[in-house]
Amino acid sequence: MSAAQDGTRGGTSGGAASGVSGGAASGTPGGASGGAPSAGPGSASSMASGAGPDGATSTASGTAASAARVRHARPEDLDRVAELAAEHAAYEKAAPPAPGLADRLRALLFGPERSRLRCLVAELPDGRLVGYATCAPEMSTWDGAEYLHMDCLYLSATERGLGLGPLFMDALRTEARALGLTEIQWQTPPWNEGAIRFYDRLGATSKQKLRYSLPVEPAR
Repeated sequence: MSAAQDGTRGGTSGGAASGVSGGAASGTPGGASGGAPSAGPGSASSMASGAGPDGATSTASGTAASAARVRHARPEDLDRVAELAAEHAAYEKAAPPAPGLADRLRALLFGPERSRLRCLVAELPDGRLVGYATCAPEMSTWDGAEYLHMDCLYLSATERGLGLGPLFMDALRTEARALGLTEIQWQTPPWNEGAIRFYDRLGATSKQKLRYSLPVEPAR
């Protein structure tokens, strides 16, 4: 479910913040999930767009989300992020995260060691957090270069179509630029038609692959 990106230090979730977005688009995705990214040019890649300086936040235009923004998660946000992750898992018909996710994310994002994890949240004017996205740099063997892997993107069902999806994508582009990366890759279930239409409108391209996972027993 969730994972995120390089540049995260204790006390701040990630380095570069999202840039200011222009208009709000409809068709916000319900959820995208990652996990194990493809080693080659398999998943979808994003088109680039403008973004603001470090420390800025993305702000949605439009009536329903006129002052909504996407920003980096803070330690006090992580209980809500864990709730959103559980909603995300239910939406994708997957098993829920194991108990204690908020504490594990807190250790990853705000621990003493520099983390690859980055976590973004969508905040409405009343302070409610209604979505999250996570990302991390990964390596493409075929390209011989790193790309930004978006592991999760999820918005609560009642908050879709308000322009928050484009804000998340603008913020993710900014994260990629801050790392010197030129591509974003992610995956979404083939039945998630609303998300697929949204990604297609972005100009992203896709390739079909099966995703596998293999448990590894601890060393004895």
